[in-house]
Formats: sequence, C-alpha cells, structure tokens
Amino acid sequence: MRFLLFFILLVSFQVSHADFWSGSSRNFLRTQLGNKVAISCHNCYAIDNKVLSLEETLSYIHSGQAAGADLIEIDMVAHNNSWVVRHDGIPKGSSETEDPEYLGPDFELVFQDSAFRNGSQVPFIELKSKLGPNVGDHYANLLIGTLNDLGYLESGKIVVIRSFHLDTLKEIKTALSGLTAQKQSRVKLSRAYRTNFEPDVELCENSEACGKLEAWQKDIARVKSNGYEMVELNFQTKNIASLIEYAKSLGLAVNLWTIRDYSEVFAAIFRESVDALTIDQNKGQWERSRETNIRIARSVISDPTNILHLNMAGQNYTNSNYLNYVDQTASRQIYRFSNGHPSWEWLGAIGEDRFGGSLIFDKNNAHFVRLHDGDNNSGEGFLVHAVVNFDSFSGSPTQAIVSKADTGGFALELSGGYLRFGVHVNGAYHYVKYPQQNFNGTDTYQIVGVYDGSGGVRMWVDGKEVGTPPVVDGEVTKNNSPIVIGADPQGWSNQRFFFSGKIQQVNVQRWGHH
Repeated sequence: MRFLLFFILLVSFQVSHADFWSGSSRNFLRTQLGNKVAISCHNCYAIDNKVLSLEETLSYIHSGQAAGADLIEIDMVAHNNSWVVRHDGIPKGSSETEDPEYLGPDFELVFQDSAFRNGSQVPFIELKSKLGPNVGDHYANLLIGTLNDLGYLESGKIVVIRSFHLDTLKEIKTALSGLTAQKQSRVKLSRAYRTNFEPDVELCENSEACGKLEAWQKDIARVKSNGYEMVELNFQTKNIASLIEYAKSLGLAVNLWTIRDYSEVFAAIFRESVDALTIDQNKGQWERSRETNIRIARSVISDPTNILHLNMAGQNYTNSNYLNYVDQTASRQIYRFSNGHPSWEWLGAIGEDRFGGSLIFDKNNAHFVRLHDGDNNSGEGFLVHAVVNFDSFSGSPTQAIVSKADTGGFALELSGGYLRFGVHVNGAYHYVKYPQQNFNGTDTYQIVGVYDGSGGVRMWVDGKEVGTPPVVDGEVTKNNSPIVIGADPQGWSNQRFFFSGKIQQVNVQRWGHH
C-alpha cells in the first residue's frame, strides 16, 4: 500500500469572470461558481430559416422572449437602401427583389415592436451582408441611427452586432463614432467564425509555415486589436478549448453556436467557460422545440449540480504552488508532491492544441490526482467532462482518464482499443464505447459521458455523439471511493490503471433527467 501525505485546505474561493453583460439591466442567470451566461434564441424571428411576414416574425420573437431567452438573434440582409429580416442573401435578378412578400419584413418595423423594445432581452443582430467602403457607410449609419432613435441604446440597454465579415464590423464601428461615448459603449461588436474558417494570407508571414489554428488565433488577436469584444465559435470546432482559452486570455467574450440536440449537456459542460450559448430546436430521433431547449438550457446554467470543477488553463502548478479545484461548496487546494503527482505544462504560444496550463500524466510513473468522494443524487447518475490530449494508446489494457469506479461510480477510460464511459448500475458496469483509432496524439478532445438514472449511457467527442448507448434503468451505485484523475481508485488510498496524456479540464456533475 502506498502512503501519501497531502494537505487539503478549505479556503474562500470565487471564480473570476469578466462581465460582458454588465451594461444590461437584464437579470442574467449565474452559474454555481459565479459566471454569468446568456442563452440566445437562434434565428428567433423564424423557424427553419423561412421568410415570414411581419406578424409571423414578431410572433416568433415574442415566443423566444416568453421562453426566457436572454438574447434575441435577428439576421438581417442589406437591400434596396434598407435592411430586411431574413437568413439568406437575395440573388441578383431574383423575383424576390421586387416582391415584399418574399423579402422579409423591414428591420425598422420589427424593432418598432413595443414588446421587443420594452423587453429586457438583448438584440443579438447578425449582419449577413458584407459591407464595402462604397455603400457600407449608408447601411451602417442607417442601422445605428435607427437603434438610437428607437431607444435601444439608452441606459440599461445593450445591443450586440455580429458578423462573419470583418469589413462589415469595421463599417459599423465607424458609424458608432457619431454617438456619445456612453452610447458607443452600449453597442458590442462580435466576430463570428465558421467551422471551416480559412485564415487570411496576411496573417502569416509564410502561409506554408502558419498552421490553421495559429492563424485562427492571430485573427482572434486582430479582433481584440480592432476594439471588438466577442468571438463566436461553432461548439463542435476542433481544438475548441485552445480557441476559447486564448480568447478569454485577451479579455474577449465567447459565444458558442448552434446547440440543438441535448442542449442541457452542452450548457452543463460550457457554462463556466463562455458568456453565451446559442440554442435552437432539435430534429433528431426525438424532436424538441426551440423554446423547450431554451428553457432546459437556462435551468442547467444555475443548477447546483457541481461535484468537481477543475480547469488548469489559468493555473501555475509548480513545486511551490497548489492545484485549485472547486466542489459544490468551496475550493480545495492540494499540495503537489514529487512522487505520484503529475507534472505541469504551460503553453503560452498560439497554434497549440491547448492554451495555458495542463497536467501531464505518465502511466509509467504512476501519476494521479486524488480528490474527494462526491456521489450522485438518489435515483440519478453523473455527467463527466474532460479536455484531453492522448500520449499513449498502448501498454496496459486500461488507462483511466477520470474515475470513481470501485464497485460503483463511473469511469471514463481507454480500454481494449476503445474510449469508453461506464456507470455501475444494478450490480454491473454498462459502457458506451468508441474506437480509439479515431483519436491522435496531436489534437485535444472535448469528451463527455452522461447517464441520468434512466435511459442511455451516452458519450460525445467534440460535440458529436459517438457509440451505441446501452439502455439502463436505475441509479448509479454509490461508493466511498474518491474521484481520481489519471487513475482508477482502489479504496481510498490505492490506484491502478494509470493514464498517459495531458488533461486541462475535468468536470463532474450530479445528473438527472431534463
């Protein structure tokens, strides 16, 4: 038996977050650890990107407000010296250019609506058109002037104007210069990115020597230097943790789009990391309306389900410092020892699969971090989330990433050629599996395992569900073993199944049906 001396200090701890939403009088939800997160109603003016009448458009906006959405997303296209509310551009020569029924409502009529104007929700405006220097100033001035005239820039209100086009944001920023400093501060500009982002050549001195992730982060730095305040990423983006942490290091807010299936799962894993989540309806094997998804995501944001929250990205974990993590009541600090505990890595340069700190585990040196005993609620299960880079897929038959599996609990691990997540229910472990050949040692992966006490044991990798979920019914068996990162617990003081790789985040939550 290995005896380890370690100290656990209970201290007052508050996670620090920049408040992107501070200019708004809306009462945004806060997470258990203090982060303020807004829920955006995706394409809140329509359904399935259809072009609708003014009355239909307002009906959908009012439904989003009633569902509790904090942000009302409205897409707009520049047309015929005004803006129309619609998702897609208008092809030149199309009959739509002449028929108002197919154009979509004029933006001013939408923003004149009293329920929208008097609501506390934040207009989350996406400009679909790329504005150039010749006519862009007209459209930018029209938009800013109308928002100002209709009272959207008064005290207690903010507006977020967003675009995939930097030229469009530049025109809007120029138009803002005609306002007072106070009113300028109430308009926040956001740069949206597509999943298949292609960097500008000028971002790299040698385009062949500049990787996509490095160029992407250089573009994020340009967003900051241009005076914009938010970036927006598809939640299934590869190596998304690196992009999020880099943006946060610059003081930028982050929105993730567009979450449809299992909005509760992604609200739970990202709620401490981002400032907004964009939610829509899902159309998978079971349908759930946009409004229902919004309500469920909001309920998860403030739900006190946290058992363990560890994020090493901003931590300096050295021989003389402590590793900080948060349970449901306080922060605990564990002293780092020379034997048994992992080493620490800091990646401060852009272009890496992670940004900031990570723990480095080596199975050959039996590294692990032993934390506390945290159980699920009666009749329920667990949500387990880890941000992981793999160093080894061979050697011992099992490598535990994070585990409480000791005749009970859960396990997220590599075993028998698979990544698998399992829970102990009704006397046995039940696993969902995904072949490890789908992973490499270069990228970092967002891995989530979920079981709510009745139904499927499910797993997601980078936002996409993987494996075939076994159907189980019953609560996860409780035990008295600790949660261990990088190994599998054997009682309170022994470990096995050591892991080789880097771990930046681990989140464990009590999880029930939503």
